[in-house]
Amino acid sequence: MKELKEACLKLLRQYTNKDIIKITNSGDSAIFTALFIAKEQGHKEVLIPDQGGWLTYKTFPKLLDLKVTELKTDYGIICPEDLKKYKNTALIYTSYAGYFAAQDVEAIYNIAKSNNIFVILDASGALSHKILCNGESADIILGSFGQWKIADLGYAGFLAANKLSKEIKDSDILKLTKSHEINYNQLLQKLKQAPGRLQFLINKAEEIKQQDFSFIHKDKEGINVIIKYKDDKEKQQILKFCKSNNLEYKECPLYIKVMEKAISIEVKRLSKTSNAQ
Repeated sequence: MKELKEACLKLLRQYTNKDIIKITNSGDSAIFTALFIAKEQGHKEVLIPDQGGWLTYKTFPKLLDLKVTELKTDYGIICPEDLKKYKNTALIYTSYAGYFAAQDVEAIYNIAKSNNIFVILDASGALSHKILCNGESADIILGSFGQWKIADLGYAGFLAANKLSKEIKDSDILKLTKSHEINYNQLLQKLKQAPGRLQFLINKAEEIKQQDFSFIHKDKEGINVIIKYKDDKEKQQILKFCKSNNLEYKECPLYIKVMEKAISIEVKRLSKTSNAQ
């Protein structure tokens, strides 16, 4: 068991380019822990995207008495220049906005670093990506191993950093969020499969973008696709396409997708054994 766990940690270090890896009982636990660390480092405010984020980005900071400020985005995509308005805050966001559009993580971090913004990058949808899961573009990288994630174990998560203070290492928060029962053999297999699964989903999303629909951020890489519609006729055409190709979907507006009348095709729910075309 110890050897299997260490093999998992080694792969996560490789994927994230971070030295310290903590396995948590869920992705949300990793988010809460990262926000706790940001607060311990003196930050009192958390910047979150106004769409394309995750539900607990809004709720967890309040539990830690952190002010939440929403960044205006382009359908989830953060403009790095907008960060120049802020100093001494934390920022939490996803590598792929709404799982459908890649962020400019390098530019975001370069400006954030200049303004003492503590960057937490949620790479649940981009684990093993050379750019979007690179520890050089974040202070903390975290993710979920839940259903439909890149390493889809079905439970647990991780947090990756280069340094944690002794106070944080000894804190109850790490004990509370630690995953006590985990199948490391199964997790190791999922982690090994992550690069292949990620590329499979990226390719599937690109295939779907060949259709004649109004895609949001069509030129950006993602593992979902989101399509706007003007009226019910257009909406029904999109839904017909989804149903005929066995593609699951979510109707927007949704904070975790986009705040727009649109259909999010959940490409990330596909597997290599799926019969979807």
